[in-house]
Amino acid sequence: MPIKSHACLSVTCDACGDTLTNEDDCVMHLADLPEAMAVARGMDWYVLSDARFVCRERDAAHQALLDELLPAEPQMSGQIAIDGSVEP
Repeated sequence: MPIKSHACLSVTCDACGDTLTNEDDCVMHLADLPEAMAVARGMDWYVLSDARFVCRERDAAHQALLDELLPAEPQMSGQIAIDGSVEP
């Protein structure tokens, strides 16, 4: 039986390093980036616009990675704070 070498991708979470596995807890070997992105999305992972992957875990490290994508909160001079005071 001949041995053949194949290139493939496996997906790991950019926040915690967990690997995308199938229902039998085996590492998934995927043919290319589009397939990896589609499979990860199908397993409820986040695929970020820069091709980073974030698993389903919800903690501060994972949320921080997702928050990087959000725009900064607008800051306006003289805005009234929640406590009613005027911010400089």
